Amino acid sequence: MRLPKNIVSQNVTVKRLIEGHTDETTGQWIDDTEATTATITNACVLPKSGNERAASSQTVYESNYALYAGSDDITFIAGYTDIEAGDIVIDSKGKRYQVTFPGCYGPAYQTDLKEL
Repeated sequence: MRLPKNIVSQNVTVKRLIEGHTDETTGQWIDDTEATTATITNACVLPKSGNERAASSQTVYESNYALYAGSDDITFIAGYTDIEAGDIVIDSKGKRYQVTFPGCYGPAYQTDLKEL
């Protein structure tokens, strides 16, 4: 399903933090990095209403933005198949958000985000 393009649609990138670790073959320490997991075209990142923010306040899903995207608009990088809690969403203006609840509903995503 593709969501209709609208005035607030933008392209976003989804990244996942890869924690630092020791390479098993060389024994070298590899620092923390961010790996791109997906790109989304025509995504809508919208602020939540006061009631929506209050409902999630002081929970593990506390968020102040929501991302809406059709599943057909998401292109996953090889090796990745889903958006997970903790992933970082970067919009076309460079704003960064953390995924608090990755709501996948088959043909569309409604993902809760917290601005970083």
